Amino acid sequence: MKITTPVDRIKIFRKKDPDWFWTTDGFTLVPRAAIQINDECPAEYQTIITECIERGWVSPIAYVKESSYMWEKLKD
Repeated sequence: MKITTPVDRIKIFRKKDPDWFWTTDGFTLVPRAAIQINDECPAEYQTIITECIERGWVSPIAYVKESSYMWEKLKD
């Protein structure tokens, strides 16, 4: 089974995109997505995950509906 998303209705943000960060108060920058590692994750796995992120093998991306993004930009 192949699942596809309609590209024209979804905005994809990557870490290097200009709108990756947003703000609600004009000062605090908040990333659109992140990777959270639970405290119970063994240290050796945390090290491996951290290395993968640093090397760019694993990276956060965010999917936002185009309509939501449009309203976000109109508020600015």
